[in-house]
Amino acid sequence: MAVDIKQFTTMKIGGLVARLSKITKSEDIPALVEKAKESGLKFFVLGEGSNTVFRDKEHQLLVGKMEIKDLKNRSNLLLAGAGENWDKLVSWSVVHGLSGLESLSGIPGTVGAAPIQNIGAYGSEIFRVLKYVEAYDIYKKEFVLLQNKELKFKYRDSFFKQNPGRFVVLKVALQLNKNQFPGIPNYKEVLTYFESRNLKSPNIQEIRDAILEIRKTKLPDPSIIPNCGSFFKNPVVHSSIALKLKSKYENLPIFPVDTKQSKISAGWLLEQAEFKGYNLGHVGTYKNNALVLINKGDATFAELDKLRNLIKQKILYIFGIQLEEEVNII
Repeated sequence: MAVDIKQFTTMKIGGLVARLSKITKSEDIPALVEKAKESGLKFFVLGEGSNTVFRDKEHQLLVGKMEIKDLKNRSNLLLAGAGENWDKLVSWSVVHGLSGLESLSGIPGTVGAAPIQNIGAYGSEIFRVLKYVEAYDIYKKEFVLLQNKELKFKYRDSFFKQNPGRFVVLKVALQLNKNQFPGIPNYKEVLTYFESRNLKSPNIQEIRDAILEIRKTKLPDPSIIPNCGSFFKNPVVHSSIALKLKSKYENLPIFPVDTKQSKISAGWLLEQAEFKGYNLGHVGTYKNNALVLINKGDATFAELDKLRNLIKQKILYIFGIQLEEEVNII
């Protein structure tokens, strides 16, 4: 029976999928993959739908709703099932005095989606603490264990994204530290937060609280205002291009990636192009953060598509920068 997929995403936009089945254990995967093949459907795994938007059409998909729950701590090596909520995992690690995830507080979604996207925030990315991933290789029909170095992590990118549809993430292993005072994340908003409170050596709970408070001012609660968080990636360009733009736009935030590349703030670009609090029919951008596209109620994918293309065209026209979506569009 066809399923309305919008109810399983935080943007609340999308059409129908042919079938939806829950994945509660690793052993469910091979049978579901085979079932999809026999039915002439494509197998697709969905977590909490916080980074995925479906087009308004009938999708020939068998969607596996990832709900594998498992959480173990083995000498500060945290093993978590792909269906665990990411922020609950971060909270658990902080409560148990383990540092390494506190800067990634408040990011919506499941644990399984984290390495695929190489999630990051406030100067931290998951690849820095990830040791290995247990997954199912659909092509080879076998369970595999992939080490960090095999996953080819880049900014919001990984081996999983480079091989779409091949792997199903089942479990993630994170190497954390027993360190209550890991140091303040070197990020302007976070530094300002602690300077204003005269806190020079905050503990991991205080860092988590700061991150959550900062995020709350910038990102709307998707249960109240449907959204997928940051819709576009921060552009990574050759440093010479970034410096050229910086000479023209003095306040442009740029961050060195390596000796040749720099990252530019996509949110700043959108604000300068007057997209903060922008409205277009039933969609728009959040009043506190132009990078967050929102569903104001009963929006269609066609409306969202029109807005994202308008934004991309205007940013390209003004700055010569081609934006790329961070959100996964199906």
